[in-house]
Amino acid sequence: MLIYISSSNISKKVANTIQTLEMEKSFKIFFQIFSIFQSNNYQKNNNRFLLKKIGNGLFSHIFFSLRVLIKVKSIRKLSNNKNIIYTRSELVSLFLYLAGYRNIILEVHDIRLKSVSSVILKFLKYSDLIFIVINKNIKKDLIKMDFKKEKIFVLSDGHGNDTNSIKDGINKYKKIQSKKNKLKIGYFGKISKIKGSYILKKLIYKYSNSIDFIIYSNNKNELKNLPCKLRLVEHNCVFKEMK
Repeated sequence: MLIYISSSNISKKVANTIQTLEMEKSFKIFFQIFSIFQSNNYQKNNNRFLLKKIGNGLFSHIFFSLRVLIKVKSIRKLSNNKNIIYTRSELVSLFLYLAGYRNIILEVHDIRLKSVSSVILKFLKYSDLIFIVINKNIKKDLIKMDFKKEKIFVLSDGHGNDTNSIKDGINKYKKIQSKKNKLKIGYFGKISKIKGSYILKKLIYKYSNSIDFIIYSNNKNELKNLPCKLRLVEHNCVFKEMK
């Protein structure tokens, strides 16, 4: 059995929730799967547990990880150490590894230096974990941190490698230039330092004369004094707007 664990709050309509639920759907094609997610309410249905969100930040994540450990160890079919565990949480991986689970796959989206997650990562490099990273740069960073490269696999986040082709991007840019239209760049999602908002601000200041920056975000007011277009779109229209 594969146990898919995500600390994402799936009661929220955000990109992370979409990805989490799509991952669950994909896993069900290949595995017998049991899912544990964080939510605004507690319930169980169809091999899925929703653990009620408690607080915010690090303490919230610690509480979630401890309750995941208790839940997994208390359910007979999940307590088998041979089960495969797939998660994006370093803390969940650590707790379950210390509890005796060895078939753990950790999905790494970023390396936040000097954070709790990076400290846990440094410990986990000595474990039997397999690491899935979303691009080659993260793989290089992990190898620099002395992770074994044969334990790291690159899988693009949400779409195939072809759609991330640099050549395709350049060709599209040249096509737009030939039509003499102003290039448009859209940003969808939360605006925060941890996601590189300071880089986004620099780009907007530097290139706003030749590029239309269109920002779709709930906290778009973070950029309200910048030369860019700020918009909000209904969650079910996001993909249509991206096109």
